Amino acid sequence: MFPSLKDRIQSDKNRLISYDTFIQYALYDQENGYYNLSKPKVGKEGDFYTSSHIHNVFSQVLANYFIHVSQSLEIPLHICEIGSGDGTFAKAVCEFLRKEGLDYMYDAVEVSSEHRVMTSQIVNGQEAFHMFNSLEEWHDKRKEFNGILFSNEWLDAQPVKVVTKQNEELYEICIGIKENDTLEEVLYPCSQDILDWLSSFNYQLIEGQRVEIPFYMDSLYEQISQAMQKGIMLTLDYGYTHMELSHPARIYGSLRGYANHHMKDNVLHNPGEMDITHHVHWDTWMKIGEKYGFQSKLMKQKDFLLEANILDFLTEHASLDPFSEEHKRNRAIRSFVMGDQIADSFEVCVQSKGIKQPI
Repeated sequence: MFPSLKDRIQSDKNRLISYDTFIQYALYDQENGYYNLSKPKVGKEGDFYTSSHIHNVFSQVLANYFIHVSQSLEIPLHICEIGSGDGTFAKAVCEFLRKEGLDYMYDAVEVSSEHRVMTSQIVNGQEAFHMFNSLEEWHDKRKEFNGILFSNEWLDAQPVKVVTKQNEELYEICIGIKENDTLEEVLYPCSQDILDWLSSFNYQLIEGQRVEIPFYMDSLYEQISQAMQKGIMLTLDYGYTHMELSHPARIYGSLRGYANHHMKDNVLHNPGEMDITHHVHWDTWMKIGEKYGFQSKLMKQKDFLLEANILDFLTEHASLDPFSEEHKRNRAIRSFVMGDQIADSFEVCVQSKGIKQPI
């Protein structure tokens, strides 16, 4: 446990912090947070993969989709990627759009100072590319945004509260410090804000169940909607509907850690040294979106990619080398639409604001 996290817990009158505060420190602390440490996080040498790291054909398909959306809906080809990571996706999209000879702008919003450095190194010398360290900075500079908002595995890394039902009572699961200086979970009566949230979004917990509470969603929408006037928002992530959340297999929630491509059930162990994620609550995300003027459609990522004509990116070739670029490209495409893990695990939430045409 690093000093700033320990100080934060000990400074509380109850010597407890909520899970979202813990995750904020574990992932985003300026000195010790996971996303600010100088270590590989994505890819073979890191802790997890994203679709854009499997093969750049993923980014090319999305770039082609951005062009189609811009032209068909008559919105500027101005892309804002939120949670741009190490810049792999941004680099591939910018290269694709530049080769097409199109006028475009690309904004990348990334809170990790380490990732911003990496992005500036690989997306180099492109006048259309702009880097921002937060949604607040992006909004201050852009004021009004018309275009395409994109994120891939951004929401799952947002801090969440956690609640549980024990002996027919609802409790918030908080974090305290044991005598041996390790972290522990402590049950604390739910605040009225949490109870109101559960009621508003129809969360029905059974005995022994624990579930993440995404308070962050409202504030994210508020920041986005203040800037976005007209456009499309694409949110790619893994998540559950309310019906899926209620399945007995998910009684213990979805909060977990990842380190060296291994899942960790105990996210309190060695904070700052692992990624922490949760499954996005899609019904809640879309319902809050309605309040801010967004129309929503949820679909499996594989179905979205098929509608975006990913099969047109298959390459005909006569190479017998299974490691040739053509073979790698075609295998990646098949994994995106036919493979068990990627194809079935991810969804795409397509949302529009200020647009009359159906999405």
